[in-house]
Amino acid sequence: FYSSGLLVPADYFYLNVAKWIAIIILLITASGWRPRITGILHWWIAFSLQTSAVTLDGGEQVAQVLTFLMIPITLTDPRKWHWESIKKYDHSIKALHARVVALVCFGCIRFQVSIIYFHAAVAKYFREEWIDGTALYYYLSDPMLGLPNFIKKFADPILTSPLVAFFTWGTTVLELFLFLGLFAKDKWKKPLLISGFILHGLIAIMLGLISFAIIMFAALILYLTHIPHV
Repeated sequence: FYSSGLLVPADYFYLNVAKWIAIIILLITASGWRPRITGILHWWIAFSLQTSAVTLDGGEQVAQVLTFLMIPITLTDPRKWHWESIKKYDHSIKALHARVVALVCFGCIRFQVSIIYFHAAVAKYFREEWIDGTALYYYLSDPMLGLPNFIKKFADPILTSPLVAFFTWGTTVLELFLFLGLFAKDKWKKPLLISGFILHGLIAIMLGLISFAIIMFAALILYLTHIPHV
């Protein structure tokens, strides 16, 4: 951890201790205790991983940005536990201000996630293999980054047939639809959420990007679900 490394010697033992401290902090954050405190610590750990990890898959950048945008929400959250009902705090001017802050920040988060999908879709159209529908064949057949052997033998009949173009173009179309989720009515958001989960679940299974999928699941939940009491 880059930030942790500023506090401990550059030694495996101390860095391992810092790692376990980070894990404990994240477990406390997930428990919902004191959002005002854990929200900042959550971002700090996401920032540390993004700036120090050797192997990154893009998910760490998303986590860093989204946890940063959530800091104003957590700082204005008056609850001791985020599982506690916030209704009893709704009648003060301070609660009204906190509500405005939360609405603005959730708006920024939703805009940020929509841009991720917009860029992911549009950037593909500058690559010939995405335009001609063969990109999935090349990516999934790569001996180092592609499909595991036990999956590849089942996928090869599709990858070597015209159907590969359907799935290649289908990926970009789905990403464009996920971008349009920013403007979609509520009735369309659940199907988009499920579609996004399926997309990232398949990417995790086929390419082994497990952490990326988990982070994008969280991003999709923030993006496409209604936030109660906000």
